Amino acid sequence: MSDAAPPDFPLDPAALLGKLARLGPVLAAADTLTQLQAATADALHSGLGATSAAILPEADLAETGPLTLILALRARRSMGALRVTFGAPRVLSGSEQLFLDSLVPQLCAALERLDLDGPHAGQPGEGTEVWEHNEALDAFTQFTALAATTRDVPALARRAVQVLQTTLGNVSVAYYEREDKLWKAHVWSNDISAEVVAAIRAGVPLDAPSFAGASDLEAPLFVSDWNAQIEQIEETRDYGAVAFYPYRLADTPPGLLVIGTQAGHQWTAREQRVFRAVGRSLGLALERASQAWVLAERTEALDAFVRFSEGSALSSDLGELAQQAFSVLETFFPGCTCSLHERRAEAQTGPPEPRWEIEYYTHNISIELAEIVLAGLPLDTPLFAAALKSGEADFVDDWFSQVPGSNEPFRTTGVYPILIGGEIRAFLSVWLKISGTWQARDRAIVRAVGRSLNLALERAAATEELRRQRTELLARTQALEAFASLTRDLTLQAEEVTLVHRAQEVALSLLPQGCALYYRPQGALWRLISQIGSLNAPALQAAIDAGLPYETTLNLLVPWQTRQPYYQAQYDRSTDNLEELTDKIGATAALPVLVAGQPVGVFVVALFGHRTWTPADRSSLEAVVGSLSLAKEGARSVLALRARSAELERSNSELEQFAYVASHDLQEPLRTVTSFAQLLVGKYRGQLDPKADVYLGMISDGTARMSRLLQDLLTFSRVATSAQPMQVVPTGDVVAAVLSDLQDQLNRTGASVSVLALPCVWGDTTQLRQLFQNLIGNALKFTASGRAPEVRLSAERDGSHWRFSLSDNGIGIAPAFFERIFTIFQRLHSREEYEGSGIGLAITRKIVERHGGEIWLDSQPGQGTTFYFTLPDAPQETR
Repeated sequence: MSDAAPPDFPLDPAALLGKLARLGPVLAAADTLTQLQAATADALHSGLGATSAAILPEADLAETGPLTLILALRARRSMGALRVTFGAPRVLSGSEQLFLDSLVPQLCAALERLDLDGPHAGQPGEGTEVWEHNEALDAFTQFTALAATTRDVPALARRAVQVLQTTLGNVSVAYYEREDKLWKAHVWSNDISAEVVAAIRAGVPLDAPSFAGASDLEAPLFVSDWNAQIEQIEETRDYGAVAFYPYRLADTPPGLLVIGTQAGHQWTAREQRVFRAVGRSLGLALERASQAWVLAERTEALDAFVRFSEGSALSSDLGELAQQAFSVLETFFPGCTCSLHERRAEAQTGPPEPRWEIEYYTHNISIELAEIVLAGLPLDTPLFAAALKSGEADFVDDWFSQVPGSNEPFRTTGVYPILIGGEIRAFLSVWLKISGTWQARDRAIVRAVGRSLNLALERAAATEELRRQRTELLARTQALEAFASLTRDLTLQAEEVTLVHRAQEVALSLLPQGCALYYRPQGALWRLISQIGSLNAPALQAAIDAGLPYETTLNLLVPWQTRQPYYQAQYDRSTDNLEELTDKIGATAALPVLVAGQPVGVFVVALFGHRTWTPADRSSLEAVVGSLSLAKEGARSVLALRARSAELERSNSELEQFAYVASHDLQEPLRTVTSFAQLLVGKYRGQLDPKADVYLGMISDGTARMSRLLQDLLTFSRVATSAQPMQVVPTGDVVAAVLSDLQDQLNRTGASVSVLALPCVWGDTTQLRQLFQNLIGNALKFTASGRAPEVRLSAERDGSHWRFSLSDNGIGIAPAFFERIFTIFQRLHSREEYEGSGIGLAITRKIVERHGGEIWLDSQPGQGTTFYFTLPDAPQETR
């Protein structure tokens, strides 16, 4: 058989006739059975889409399966059958059936030709046996012709009855199915008497010996000595021999094909062969019909799911979705009653235990049953118990035992649990007035509709949750925006009452008419700090103004101690022991105001009517109070920062004043000491002993060094006290002037200085000149031995500033001293190694910081140092 994929089936009738015309010569030319097999298989594959085809002897027919079609073949000396197998259950079209009907005679002719031409041609055969085989195959062929075109079980059974009577002659035939605890006849031949028909229709006990034996054996059973009394069917006493062919198929009630003859005799090989052939063909047809029904059931379930899904995708309304589900179910189960029960949670006032309450139902329910289900069913109602436990659909066959007291003519019920968020929230119920068991098709339909309804309700629940979150977020955002607009400048004022007052205004703007109050505990009382709105109760207002008891005012104490909001939809007058004063108060909300995790007050809103606090209400209030907490915390931080800044400013001012006084006022006594020291040196040098000369020299050096330190200290203090106004400073010109001042030092050290293009900055020209002079001077001072100094200065933009870098190839600085070198009078080397007082870099940092910049360095000992500092760019309008 070809491996190529077959085309879509069924083919056009003209195409099939063309294939049949081309096949005839091929079959006629076949010389061997193998060639005949191959030609037939290719034709059936390309014409009908068969997956395989084979010509078999009759003995091999037991190997057939549910997707197989059997066609009898009878030649003069040989018998067999054509087995055709399909990949899926199929019902042949009229043109396809005609194709097979025309193919069979051609195959029979080809087989007869092969017999006549074979090695046994002309030899006498077992004529009787051949005719018996032919007769069985003929019966088999008659039956399979119908079986390929129908899925109706009664029709198949009637055809089996007809074929058996036609083939075997004087036999009676009946087809039974198991119902409850009986074998009941559904189809029977016309020769059976009315008395017997009545008996077999009423049912044969399951334990009737021959019936039970055939069913248990699951193989044909031939009884030659029938005993009606033993079989518990007195009406069949005229029968002498009976044969049974059992059927046991998935999703189909067990069945029995039974034949009987009134003449008591042994069943002949011919009769057994014919009965087996017809029984086997009926079994294959039943199995094929069962497969087709399963496929049809799945298709119908899918169609139901599609129809409902298309409708439910357009709505999120529970009532509309339920009615759509009912409409689909009524299409499949005419006259059914449908309902949707929801689980009702406990109300805020403490109702009885939750129950299953019917929300939507079809209107063909009786008043009596409506009274039962409308009152609500207990959570452990047997109707829902199994589905509630398993979380899956449950189908009940005995309605009366499920709802005691109901006289409703319903016999079977199916319930499908609706799960939302992993919890069973509702049940879809289908009630039928027919008795019997739920079939697979019916279960599949209920499940499909229930699943689609579940998906739709989940989508509706998700939509509602998103809407609720959106509303809550909008309310919170509005509250935050309103509070932010009111408190934008309050952190600078840092006044607690003003912050609270504005928070109260925002809270009341989001709620119905009411009053907002803010309390803080003082000793044994709650003191009112701020209030917006009137309580409309002078006596209550007087009590609040006087202070409420700390321990017994629970509306304030609970949120203070738990640090959680305390909401009352209807204010309980006993909460604060103010029963006679609070008759006009409706809903209340009390929220703690926390700063650094600790309560500092209680924010209360009192409304004049009942109000269920919605998630949006709670979010709004909690957002306002949360913002108030942050604002109060920020205000405290502002106050602390202000105090700290004032303290630092005072300390810095005192230090600068001290440095100025010390460096200025100490100059006069130092000059006196220096002058007299110089007089002593001039008058007595060489006239005293050598030690005196050394002492005088040390006095002179010390006073000179002291003078330099005082001058440096004065310079350091003047960075803040004698600063000049900021202006545009071309740093290139400033650096050029500094290099001119340092020309002698440059010549002496042989240094090279590379200066790239430098920008204009916003600064103090005098201080910037000192800045560059200190840094370049240090680069020329701290040089490595045997290496001429190299200095490089550049700048690049860094946002609103310019970042300068000045690098050298000097001795470098260890990372441990990066911060120390900026401390006043801190030196890393002795005066004998390098001159200076150790104040130059401290002045440099002070200048940079006064300009709003930063200074830092990167250095490798022995390789050099790079100083980085930032200065503000000159404003555009000043250039």
